[in-house]
Amino acid sequence: MTGFKFYSKPKIKRPEAALQRTVVEHLRFTGVPGMIYFSVPNDAKRSVVMGAELKRMGMRAGAADLCVIVSGRAHFLELKSAKGKQSLEQRAFEADAIAAGCNYVVANNIVAALTALASWGAIRVALMPRQQSEHDAARAAA
Repeated sequence: MTGFKFYSKPKIKRPEAALQRTVVEHLRFTGVPGMIYFSVPNDAKRSVVMGAELKRMGMRAGAADLCVIVSGRAHFLELKSAKGKQSLEQRAFEADAIAAGCNYVVANNIVAALTALASWGAIRVALMPRQQSEHDAARAAA
């Protein structure tokens, strides 16, 4: 087998996508009855023509990754990697959402995302992973 080299495609790391999948799993399994959620997939690749058509249909740059509706109130969750920062469009969307009376949270880890969802009443808190408190850490060390 000389002369041939086989390379596997390098895996593209997408930590924000992995975080979003985890959050959606939590919503699926621990979501309260009557809560609905949906993704806003603005980052998908598309042609210029399709992008223009989607804008005419209401797609907005900077829209949050997830919209969660609980008891008739909309909440927005923007998910970022540990080093991720909001774009100018995302900051503008955040300001508009807050001005409209919606909750908006930027979460860069699962604990921050679940804390926001719990504070909105979107998930059953008893099923949330617990952060270790200083008291718990001291007790475990003893």
